[in-house]
Amino acid sequence: MSGSARFFFFLVTFLVLAFNLPGRCSAYVLPSDQLIEFMAGNFVKFETIVIQQVTQVESLGEAEQPNTFEEILTMKSPNLFRAEIMGQGAEWTRDVDQRYFRLFIANSEQELKSFLSGLGVDLEQVFFTRIDGIIAYCIGDRDPESPKILIEKERFLPLLLTYRRSSYAGEDVVRVRFKDYRQVEQGWFPFEITYSSGWAISEHYIVQSLRVNVPLSPTYFDSPPAFPQTQAPPEESGRLSDEERLRRIIRTFEEKYGR
Repeated sequence: MSGSARFFFFLVTFLVLAFNLPGRCSAYVLPSDQLIEFMAGNFVKFETIVIQQVTQVESLGEAEQPNTFEEILTMKSPNLFRAEIMGQGAEWTRDVDQRYFRLFIANSEQELKSFLSGLGVDLEQVFFTRIDGIIAYCIGDRDPESPKILIEKERFLPLLLTYRRSSYAGEDVVRVRFKDYRQVEQGWFPFEITYSSGWAISEHYIVQSLRVNVPLSPTYFDSPPAFPQTQAPPEESGRLSDEERLRRIIRTFEEKYGR
């Protein structure tokens, strides 16, 4: 074999081996500790959050029209939370697990790890996936029904949280999808959230206004909110009549979905 032939043979062999090395085309997957640390950094400045949102509720599998109303959500780091429905928009007892909001308030990496572990997320398993065409890290088991969190690859923002409300195997799976992230001061917040729990209920939230780091006393969270009619947090009460509030709710959904 001539020298040029040997060179060509070795070149082809090298290229074949190079393009078939295990994992050569796989991007590096960050460990869960680092992913959670980066994710927490997006919300570390939010000591308190006050949200006014439009909520659309529908019972899955039923012919009823969705119930739509406004509500106020108030959060204080690390785990204080209060939800209050405004006006006469709801006549039922809601059964919604809203622990997922802890993702968006100031937490340390260790606090978030404990929170996710408590939901059953396996922090030892991390892999790449896609959701609605977006590349994301997935922390948790690959089984669609297993607890997991999907974190956007580019900005380290949570896109989906899946878990069971308790460790009971027959408990419905809760899925919370986070969309329409917008910058708020020194962090981010999803202005559109969809919540579903098994075949029982589905809720869709559109944020109308959001304030962060509003001074709030821990005693504000001591008394349970009254449903369905209640008072808003400071600076929000008495601004709109029920009729004007209803018009604004309808307008919000028309602008969002062109209805």
